Amino acid sequence: MKNNTIVFVIGFLILFTTYGLIFGLFLNDYSMSLIAKYPSVFRNTPSIPIIALGHSLQTILLIFLFKKMNVNTLMKGVYSGFIVFLLFEAIFSIFIYATLSIIPITDILFNIFLSSMIGIIGGGSIGFLLGKFN
Repeated sequence: MKNNTIVFVIGFLILFTTYGLIFGLFLNDYSMSLIAKYPSVFRNTPSIPIIALGHSLQTILLIFLFKKMNVNTLMKGVYSGFIVFLLFEAIFSIFIYATLSIIPITDILFNIFLSSMIGIIGGGSIGFLLGKFN
């Protein structure tokens, strides 16, 4: 149990920080332009507690899947994280694209690409941590 908690806390911090750097820092201007352009669709400021909850669930999902798939190395984590995030984000983004007309397909594809890269970082980290702590 203690090992799972360590893997969860470190994995969560890595995912939360990576997403924060990419979407909160590097793409902040773009995000704010969407909020200004479509105020009825977006919140004025994103809810950090809800975002943290989402990243907590991502972390739990990766730990659960990786344990079932026997992913316990950096490279297995990189590969598996890439595939899981690619598919998860693609599914979500495709449904968003199908229902919201405000987001162009290029933004959807860019979001899928970025999330896949985050899957490499998060998946690699969690795979490595599972190998070290379990």
